[in-house]
Formats: sequence, C-alpha cells, structure tokens
Amino acid sequence: MFKKIFEKIKTFGLLISKVVNFVLLSVVYLTGVFLTSVVGKLFGKKFLDCNKKNNSSYWENYEMPKKNLERHYRMF
Repeated sequence: MFKKIFEKIKTFGLLISKVVNFVLLSVVYLTGVFLTSVVGKLFGKKFLDCNKKNNSSYWENYEMPKKNLERHYRMF
C-alpha cells in the first residue's frame, strides 16, 4: 500500500521537476540570449564576425609589444 503511494508521489515529483526545469531554463535562455541580442543590435555590436572574406585563412596576426628583458629577470 505504501509502495503505491510512494510511486505516485515519485512520479508526480518527477513530472513537476520536468515542468519547472523547462520553464526556468526557457526563461533564463530567453532573457540571456534574446535580451543580449536586442541590446547588441541597439548598440550596433556584432558578437560574431560573419562577413564572408575570400581569405585563405582566418588567422589574425597579433603584434606583441616589445618589452625590456630586465623586466623578465626581476619579476617580483
């Protein structure tokens, strides 16, 4: 008798947890992604560089600033 009640409560709990997780994750996703996208579009921010370029590589060169060697010998 108690096992049947326990099983019913367990299945009800699993159902409730699935519904709550779906609702919470949907709200977090919509607020996080959708609002970030809207704010980015309002300010003209591009989060991905999607321009089609006819380059052979997507590598971007980075110029390291020249530093004095004494700085490396005396780090602390």
